[in-house]
Amino acid sequence: MRYIWFALGLLVAAAAGASFYDGRFSLEELSTNLTSPVGTCTVSGSKDKFLVIELGGLAWLFVNGTKLDKPFLNISSQIAVGHMRGLKACVFDSDFANHRYLFLSYMMRPDQADPTGPTTGRVSKFKVNESFTGVTEETPILGRVKSNGCKGRDINPIQEDVICNDNKGHNLGGLLMDEQGHLYVGLADDGTTDGAKHGWLDVMYVQNPGFLAGKVLRVTRDGKAVEGNPYYSSSQASADDNASKVYSIGFHNPWRIFYSEAWDKTFVISVGEAQFESVYALSPGKNMGWPCTQAIKNGDALDEYPVCRKIANEMDAGFNSLWDSAKEGSSARSCITGALQVSNRSWPAEFQETFLFADYCNDYVFTVDVDKTTLKKIGEPAEFASGMGAIVDFREHPDGYVYVLTFFPGALHRIKYDKTATDEKSKEVVGSCSISAQVDFPSSRKTLLLWKRLIPREACYLEDTLKTFARFGNLRLSLGLAVDGVVLLKPW
Repeated sequence: MRYIWFALGLLVAAAAGASFYDGRFSLEELSTNLTSPVGTCTVSGSKDKFLVIELGGLAWLFVNGTKLDKPFLNISSQIAVGHMRGLKACVFDSDFANHRYLFLSYMMRPDQADPTGPTTGRVSKFKVNESFTGVTEETPILGRVKSNGCKGRDINPIQEDVICNDNKGHNLGGLLMDEQGHLYVGLADDGTTDGAKHGWLDVMYVQNPGFLAGKVLRVTRDGKAVEGNPYYSSSQASADDNASKVYSIGFHNPWRIFYSEAWDKTFVISVGEAQFESVYALSPGKNMGWPCTQAIKNGDALDEYPVCRKIANEMDAGFNSLWDSAKEGSSARSCITGALQVSNRSWPAEFQETFLFADYCNDYVFTVDVDKTTLKKIGEPAEFASGMGAIVDFREHPDGYVYVLTFFPGALHRIKYDKTATDEKSKEVVGSCSISAQVDFPSSRKTLLLWKRLIPREACYLEDTLKTFARFGNLRLSLGLAVDGVVLLKPW
């Protein structure tokens, strides 16, 4: 059900162009002929080249903002399909001059005839050729055990190098490499999207350090554990042990891992389940709580399992996230999939070191101020832009532009800032009118915001025409109008 509303909201949202709350910003189109793109990656210091990867297994090279005709890489024959599986993340080696590697994470195609069946995941390093036109060889470094899932197989996922995907749920997350050559790897919990219905306790293996799910790993270029990792303290520990590779546990879906150079901090976006999206400051050994809790205490689980009781006690003293964004209410965010901390010094002072977050479902970008000392959110988020589409990757490249990659429509744009422009455009839009679409669930008295768009004040006469315009059984899809934050027309 969740995916149906995602798609409906995105179809509506994609019909209109992007609008910014500050008229000095604009969106520049680079490509609109991408198929299910999911990520971008750059070579450190390179301002003219970067890659865009597609879920279907292709990687495209862009040079000076132009997409080349021939794929940089094609592993479409190696990947699983369906359930958001496929090629998931990419990162170039941070010391590319001496280590010409591209790291990719992907879900492997099952051996059985059905490519949508249970499978396992993998992270590999690919050697980039000298002309930077493609790759020459692949070396798996994580998930070297390949299987049609793990359940019912002669596999021990605690002891073997295997990334299970039996439930065909959330799978591989973000990739990041630090300046020391340590690779951070996000692994989701392989839980189903209706965890609230069937119970989160099905994925309690997330709390087992040896099970490669619901974790962020820190490994070397060869996939070995980094000495100093929190579970690599025993004299019997091996660099090949699963637990030795773990840096932090208790994640639902660590979709993106990003680094703040200004603060020298690494952050993780964990796409939530039923209640919250969470953003964490990554630290060794930190337990983010899933599935015992998701930003708040989840009841029975906290009493049933010792590890959950321990997490509950830690929560009483302050929990781990810098911000938990609720999925319900007037300011709901449904799926945070991109984040960055502004470092471009040409942007206005009010944006410096501010965090920008992108929402996949609600089709907008918003700003969040964070206290550098406490790493907690200050005040409430403010909208920065809307109407971009279903954002899956959102990051600042070495050329200073913020790049926006949308899954639907399959497109790549970048945000431009013109300091010579006036802010007249935003004065016409911000503080005037917003129009939104949402779905009402009468049985649960809940609403799901599908779409929101800023409109000029002179268009507010539409108030008389906005009403419920579609019904799906007991569900109603409606439009609402607000001026200066005051609702003039309720959706129903």
